[in-house]
Amino acid sequence: MLLGLLVAGCSASQDYSFKGVGDGIIGGRAVTSTDPVRFSTVSLMEKGYPNTTPFLSFCTGTLISKNLVVTAAHCVASRAGSDIFVGFGESIPFKGDDHLMVKAERFYFHPKFKVVTIQGPEQSYSTSYNDVALIKLSKDAPEGFIPAPILEDSDQLRVGTSLLAAGIGVTDDEEFTSAKSMNRVEVTYAGADGEFLISDQRNNKGICYGDSGGPAYLETSHGLVVVGATHASRGGVMHCHETADFTSLSKHKDFISAAVDVLQGKAPLFIKLEAL
Repeated sequence: MLLGLLVAGCSASQDYSFKGVGDGIIGGRAVTSTDPVRFSTVSLMEKGYPNTTPFLSFCTGTLISKNLVVTAAHCVASRAGSDIFVGFGESIPFKGDDHLMVKAERFYFHPKFKVVTIQGPEQSYSTSYNDVALIKLSKDAPEGFIPAPILEDSDQLRVGTSLLAAGIGVTDDEEFTSAKSMNRVEVTYAGADGEFLISDQRNNKGICYGDSGGPAYLETSHGLVVVGATHASRGGVMHCHETADFTSLSKHKDFISAAVDVLQGKAPLFIKLEAL
């Protein structure tokens, strides 16, 4: 889901779900089996309906170490006690016996994660802060999948930089066309606002319902480096064609380090921009 607009993209429970348009890539293209994006971007799944769809995707995430995935807190905060599964690869895996499906052992979201209601000029809307969480896998990621390093300091990003977003969500927020597999899209970095990295989506390309928690990557000669996790639309706009936010992971480095200890997971790599 996407908070505000994007909060609707993860199908959260009554405490953390909101009305609005959800998360999915619009104006992008399908990820292929050789695309670097598919080796570190994952889908978050929950049990569906045994006789029809055994598993349903609800959010996206990024593999940051062999057994840790980073995502949005609003994707998991209401799922205590629920079984979460992590799907690997560009196709949405719906079978429980699929070797590309790994059950989550547990998750830990930011202790200061909070959902707030903002009174806008025309209507109120919901958004959140400290919207970041880590999921520990019950076993290491399948062979061939590669954790993405995290950018050490997102303040070094220049306005106008191209970022690569990926996710499994709606591909048309007017027709609510569901994605059948992972999609990717290039967005333009429009600046920062506190913990948020802003993307310009006025060219009808960007994140939308179902992409919550998914990555914003910086493409480098050394491979993909993750800089943010999909959060929400800006200002409660209830469509995917204005601006949207990614939660800066470097702004939450202390939380990520603490979460690694809490979950007893394998630590991710933080990398400096000048090293790329």
